[in-house]
Amino acid sequence: MKRKKIARFHYRRWLMAAALVLALLTAGSSATFAWFTATDGKQNHFQTGRITDGTATLYELFREPKEWVPGQEVIKNVGVANVGELPVLARISFEEILDKFTSVYSAKNHVLTGTEVPIVFTNDAIYTTANGWYTPASLPAANGGPLAIDSTVTAGLGAAAASTLLVRGQRLSATSNNYGYNFVFWYVVPSGPYAGKKQAARADFYVEDVSGVLTLKMAPGSQKFYAYDGRAKTEAMWANFPATLKHTSAAVTTPSLPLTANTVRSVLDSKIKLAYDELTATPTSKKWVYNPDDGYFYYIGLIPPGSISPLLLKSVTLDATADDSYGEMKFDLYVVMQAIQPTKDALTSPIGWGMNGASPASAAIIAKLQADGCFQF
Repeated sequence: MKRKKIARFHYRRWLMAAALVLALLTAGSSATFAWFTATDGKQNHFQTGRITDGTATLYELFREPKEWVPGQEVIKNVGVANVGELPVLARISFEEILDKFTSVYSAKNHVLTGTEVPIVFTNDAIYTTANGWYTPASLPAANGGPLAIDSTVTAGLGAAAASTLLVRGQRLSATSNNYGYNFVFWYVVPSGPYAGKKQAARADFYVEDVSGVLTLKMAPGSQKFYAYDGRAKTEAMWANFPATLKHTSAAVTTPSLPLTANTVRSVLDSKIKLAYDELTATPTSKKWVYNPDDGYFYYIGLIPPGSISPLLLKSVTLDATADDSYGEMKFDLYVVMQAIQPTKDALTSPIGWGMNGASPASAAIIAKLQADGCFQF
């Protein structure tokens, strides 16, 4: 199969306009609470990048594959590094952009335009004489051969495609017109970026006895040559990111549970698998947990100064069953991190993370952080 390509990712950083946010809330006792937030984002092609307040940054190890082969696991380690002087709480989410061939079409001829990609005939290796396949002219007499080629075949397929035609089977009765033949053919692309590829095709063939000669004919207009036509770009944000970190105008598409510690599909395409590392189904100390309320992964624990959290994401894989519609595919996985001072109010306030403390999923995360002594202010 044609090796697949992943997008070339460029060094770039997206930072929240105000990386250091001080918010004052007045409680009933007139006590004053303050916290900072820090936000960072990455597109795949670099390891670390310090945010402007020097507090927390994404830790990422990623080596861009020049050509992404189906079944290939690409290492993509994602965690959070605290390069500041205070412990922090952290959460991570994703944004995806996928650009690939999607629609399949068939045409009466094999002419490809600049936007089309042939659907490749990949099973030609099994069509051998050892497996009973012959050209019409070389079909053994015991199988009713040779077969003559009617003008409907060459006129409909063209000489190049007609020359690849193979047949298997035999005349079922020497005294009747009962035939048990199967046929296969393809078209070898002569030039251009897909030169030498065998374009898949089909047609309705039949055999007739014409004056004692078995003749292969084709239903006029039944030929179809298959290709992928055009490209489609799809986008998804897992969470409602700050405006400065959005790369698309897509609506938020928050994945539902369950997510597991094994490979899980991307939001956009089931053939793109995300493999997690320290991810659990319920809030667990020193692990990551997914919150379906807002599309973020939360780390259950404090990240001390000078340390890196356990990894959330460890690799991305293009499934081995990906077909030729994934040729020249471009896939961007953006990672967005937010860190905040460890206070309960910072998590639930609209000017903090805005978690819904009334929701069971969010409440469980907050309760576990509190039980583990993570709220220090």
